[in-house]
Amino acid sequence: MKIKMYLLLCLIAVSSVSHAADFSVSKIAEDVSIYDYYYYLNGNNVAWATNDGEISLYNGSEVIQLADDNYDNYYPTISGDKVTWHSSEQPGYAIKLYDGSTVTTVAYPGVYPKIDGDNIVWYKTEIFFYNGSTTTQLTSNAIMDQQPRISGNNIAWYSSDGVYYYDGSTTTQISTHNYIASMAISGNKIAYSNNIYGTSTYEVFYYDGTTLTQLGEGYGLQMYGDTLVWHHNTSPLVFMYDGTSVTQIASGTLPDISGNNIVWQQSDGNDTEIYLYDGTSITQLTDNDYDDFKPLIDGDYITWLSNYGTTDIYMATLGGGSGTAIPEPTSIILIGSALVGLLRKKTK
Repeated sequence: MKIKMYLLLCLIAVSSVSHAADFSVSKIAEDVSIYDYYYYLNGNNVAWATNDGEISLYNGSEVIQLADDNYDNYYPTISGDKVTWHSSEQPGYAIKLYDGSTVTTVAYPGVYPKIDGDNIVWYKTEIFFYNGSTTTQLTSNAIMDQQPRISGNNIAWYSSDGVYYYDGSTTTQISTHNYIASMAISGNKIAYSNNIYGTSTYEVFYYDGTTLTQLGEGYGLQMYGDTLVWHHNTSPLVFMYDGTSVTQIASGTLPDISGNNIVWQQSDGNDTEIYLYDGTSITQLTDNDYDDFKPLIDGDYITWLSNYGTTDIYMATLGGGSGTAIPEPTSIILIGSALVGLLRKKTK
């Protein structure tokens, strides 16, 4: 197995912002109790679990309840109009699927499902794959296989003896790293963050289908196509790897990526705000006196959580803005577009 280190590091200066993209902002859910602050975006659909174990879905126009029962329902993921999650209605939890109209049980036991199209993957000691009609057990051994990720027919997971990749027909062990903090997959590209046992160091690795490459340090990995983003594990720095070189995008944490667009959260010295990099320049999407955090992006849609006494969910739509001010999300509908020149300073 060949491991090589890229030493090229490019830096994009972000001491000022000279351009921003048009966008509109709306509050899609108000005063929500989001379990573990975990929620999921796909297109303009957003799903989350509440602290009391119910599943909610914003379907682009309204919030509907998918699971409102006496069971614990957690960790939803979305693909198109389909949502999957795990429920305590069966011993060892069950994998549930909402297909746009009806909720069914796919299998049990199982936890932490991920979905892409009709394909769902989950684990319960072993790794299981559902292709829309048939469930296949991908592993059968005496070790714990866990936390699978899926992209089409491609699946990655890790176990106590390493990281594995299934390409739709064959399973390959790509490394022996086994202290995995985060993992991402896009097609046959896989990235993961491995903790050096007994230290606070997390090393980022990228597998391109053939070669495993160490890129640097960090976790919070997200992928789109060949491009990977993450943040440093000890400093608030956002990095991007485009398949050739590593670039520092900005100061910040919790990046996400879709196409050429990258979002992240960044402290302004008083609270955290949301930023967007479009491949050329940086836009500050929020500017207020409270924390905006955990941004996600998919296509033209960006979501984040906002903590102003209660937790609210906001969605920005790129290319739909008017006006000249960066929005302060204090009302249900807010419209904004980019500034040309330096960002205005926040007044306290």
